[in-house]
Amino acid sequence: MRADIGWEGEGLYHLISDGNKKGFVVGNDKQKTSVTIHARVIEGERVVSIVEEGKPLAPPDLPKAVVKGQRSLELKVVSVRHLPKMDGFMGKCDPFCVVKFAGQEHKTTTKKNTYSADWEEVFRFDVDDVGNRIGGLELDVMDWDRMGANEMVGSFMIPANVMTRLMRAKVGWEGEGMYHLISDGETQGVVVGNDKQKTSVTIHAK
Repeated sequence: MRADIGWEGEGLYHLISDGNKKGFVVGNDKQKTSVTIHARVIEGERVVSIVEEGKPLAPPDLPKAVVKGQRSLELKVVSVRHLPKMDGFMGKCDPFCVVKFAGQEHKTTTKKNTYSADWEEVFRFDVDDVGNRIGGLELDVMDWDRMGANEMVGSFMIPANVMTRLMRAKVGWEGEGMYHLISDGETQGVVVGNDKQKTSVTIHAK
């Protein structure tokens, strides 16, 4: 429970009998009975999905050699597509993105009254030592509101294990990914736009 937000893993466990014959439970096929579970670390109260839908970033596997030292991530927020209607009868959506990684936060500009936005905005995140534990990256798409509080459209998270591979990859590696937004409201699930298509964000990492 003290691992970074975004960590996930899977495990297989054999069942143990607590009856008269203590020991492993053996099935009808003479094999040990097993249960497979999958665990992930999420934020308290607010749930942020880390399900990678769409076409996620695919950094290379971790190198065999130990990688340490300071590195920087350049993350370009490219675009969002298929936004839902957020602003009353006449309005559409006024989207902006908030990106959080390595204890740093950056925001894009706000695009007004649209169901599709192009940003092409680049943000830099510095990591003091990539040999240490690296957390996940979270991106929230918000709907700007002139009169009241900004409203969450949806979020996605790139898990810690993927960000670790990315930050320890060979200098110069870059890739692009597309992620569907997940709602963390009363109705949790993939956000669907006004055109009935899944809302998606495209990013570029370097």
